[in-house]
Amino acid sequence: MRTYLSWSEVSTWLNCQLQWQWKYGEGLRPQGAGTIEQQMGKAAHHMLQRHYSAAAKDRGAPLLEKATEEAFNLLELDEWENPKMRWQQLVGMANTISRTWGRDTDFDGMITETVIEAPVPWDGEFKTYYCIPDAFALVNKGRTGVILSHKTRLSSLPMTHILTHYHQQLRLEAWALKEVYGVRTVELYLNALTPKQAQREGPFLYTDREHEFTTVELRRMFEQVGKEKWVARPGPHCFGCDYKNLHDIMAEGGNLVEAKEEYRDEYRG
Repeated sequence: MRTYLSWSEVSTWLNCQLQWQWKYGEGLRPQGAGTIEQQMGKAAHHMLQRHYSAAAKDRGAPLLEKATEEAFNLLELDEWENPKMRWQQLVGMANTISRTWGRDTDFDGMITETVIEAPVPWDGEFKTYYCIPDAFALVNKGRTGVILSHKTRLSSLPMTHILTHYHQQLRLEAWALKEVYGVRTVELYLNALTPKQAQREGPFLYTDREHEFTTVELRRMFEQVGKEKWVARPGPHCFGCDYKNLHDIMAEGGNLVEAKEEYRDEYRG
């Protein structure tokens, strides 16, 4: 069994995390001028500080804390020789942190988020790469992995591309849950939208039957990732979702478990 993610797997995953924080995180996007590389580095610093350092100190994981501090020192540099080298070092650091976190800590979980579109460095240049916005949560003590799926606006992409990439993303996350963290159960939280919401906001994944994903497509995704058990439930990020629509969608694709009331109250706007 592998105990860490490969370079390509971590780079794809981390890029999504960084870009969500850089683009949408409160107070994370640097003020003033600066290259995208510099802004990404600063945003990465804040993201790592929030998601890793506090957890490491609270839970007493010295190896993780050391790796995080080294990452901060690396990210304090204003300029590196080229973006590709910078990215490789950043990914290597993330690989170390994720490996240490998975093996040497016992805290309850970690939640990170991804963004709709993200520039990826390739041969020193940044090109646009589309990521599905998912919140990836790992729950170690209960040995249960959770993937939270947000509503997704991808109207500028062909549907075949969306489905292909989403399947790849889901397989990667399910693989990481199973192989890296020994998880045997995966919970998939889905967002449901009312037809009125979908009409106002544009095309989304996970809406009612009139929109992109059908029951058959959802069930096919479950089969492709090969998990022993899928539990689908309304996600806590549903802002006034129509839960009946979600139940209709998931009736044939998984075992629907209602979201806890406190989750609904906490996240509903």
